[in-house]
Amino acid sequence: MKIFLDESGNVSDESRESPDLIVDTSSLKSKSNEKDSTTTSKQLEEQESISLRLSENIAEQVELNTDISPAKSSLQVTTTETTASELVESGAAGIACGEYENLYTAVAVVPLTWCEHLELIKNKIYDPAYIDAYKSCVKCADNSENWLCLTCSQIFCSRFVKGHMVEHNEETQHPLVLSFSDISVWCYQCDSYIHNQILNEVKLLAYNSKFKSK
Repeated sequence: MKIFLDESGNVSDESRESPDLIVDTSSLKSKSNEKDSTTTSKQLEEQESISLRLSENIAEQVELNTDISPAKSSLQVTTTETTASELVESGAAGIACGEYENLYTAVAVVPLTWCEHLELIKNKIYDPAYIDAYKSCVKCADNSENWLCLTCSQIFCSRFVKGHMVEHNEETQHPLVLSFSDISVWCYQCDSYIHNQILNEVKLLAYNSKFKSK
């Protein structure tokens, strides 16, 4: 009688009574192969399940990351396509200071320390009566976002209201204007902010008008 091993590898009771020492391991190998096959199949199923979950998580994350609201999308377009002049009149100084956290493109505002157009106003004496931060645009009567022409002291609205200061510059070529929003000076011809001590007097008048007269 052949010696048979049970599933645990031990000699079965039936085999112990036989003097025949031939061990038949075929059944054990067969069962072992079946176990290995079952284990491998389960491992493959687990791996496929894990891969599927990972794919779903990645897809979900991508969807979340690309879910940009119309407002954010609009801000991004504004930052990448708007000209320097438009950025200034829309509050580029505020952008530079980090007021608009949703913008995707950084905007650095570096003023010029000298501009040849300063020669036009360096000896000008400004009448405080004309430097009124709360005065309305002379063309449309809007007073939400206005600029002061430093050549003729007239006040016009920005391009994001009705654009009357831009029109004034195109008609008169008066280059320097002061924003009542942030008391900054912009030169249309140089397409840049200007920061120079020549502007200190008019800036102080505008500041006092905005913060001390009301």
